[in-house]
Amino acid sequence: MTPFFSVIIPLFNRENFITPTIQSVLNQTCSDFEVIVVDDFSTDNSVAVVEAISDSRVRIIKQPFNQERGAARNKGFEESKGKYICFLDSDDFFKPNHLATFFAEIEKRNEPKCLFFSNSYMDDGKSKYKKEVPLLKDCKKEVPLLKDYNVFEYILHYTFHPARTCVHRDVINDFKFDASISGIEDLDLWLRIATKYDVIQLQEYTSIYNLHDEQYTFSDSKRHEKELVNFKTVFNKTELKGKLPQEQINKHFAQSHYFISLKSKGFLTKFKHSFLSYKFYPKGYNENSNKAMFVNCLYSFPVIGYIVKSIVRALK
Repeated sequence: MTPFFSVIIPLFNRENFITPTIQSVLNQTCSDFEVIVVDDFSTDNSVAVVEAISDSRVRIIKQPFNQERGAARNKGFEESKGKYICFLDSDDFFKPNHLATFFAEIEKRNEPKCLFFSNSYMDDGKSKYKKEVPLLKDCKKEVPLLKDYNVFEYILHYTFHPARTCVHRDVINDFKFDASISGIEDLDLWLRIATKYDVIQLQEYTSIYNLHDEQYTFSDSKRHEKELVNFKTVFNKTELKGKLPQEQINKHFAQSHYFISLKSKGFLTKFKHSFLSYKFYPKGYNENSNKAMFVNCLYSFPVIGYIVKSIVRALK
């Protein structure tokens, strides 16, 4: 029997995370699903951990070599059978209402070919789920509504991670992940989908984004250099030309240059990226970053930087 949902989980060296991740799917109140775990050539015991899970709805597919998450998700889709596709990273979780919430909306709208996304909590590892915090830059604000924005502006500014999405299989068949831009492959896919299909927001919180030191956001020291190159690739794609707000494009470039500047050790490199960050978005990518960037550059300036830091320390 064909499942209504296919949940695709890319896996690479997550032996300590993958069991609760899969269990969060098996605990769904809606049971009409399959789970496809795509192991991306793990070198730890991840595969053995998954194979020890005794549930016929869980399948594991092994990649012959490491190809990154985009390729793993595409492989999972090729092997899937569900009418709607959900994605879940191997260290995140679905809340028990995740699939049921999407199912109710899908049925209400007569099974549309579109991209749905819900809201998410984040867990910083310091608290249990009872202290969940909305996944927003400013948690004091209400969840931004898609209807108040241009769809491309919204996706660029409030990019939703894969665990928040549910997509009709015909849409994924039309637009797959670009495996060449690892790190922002989800942003790229949502933008391209929005050029042809509706994007629909659900207000419910149905997943948990797990923050920890091993995830890509924190563990890849070259993250911002890679993203700078990948942003150029995405923003130059033919199907996106003329559709993306220039201000949001500039903010992304400014953000990349800002973080490269902060971690650069050489003064010339630091100054170069600070200048480019300011050039792309003079206000600062988050409206407040230029002050920190200026101080960081000042501190790194030969001789003068040492004097300024000495004065600051003396005044404390």
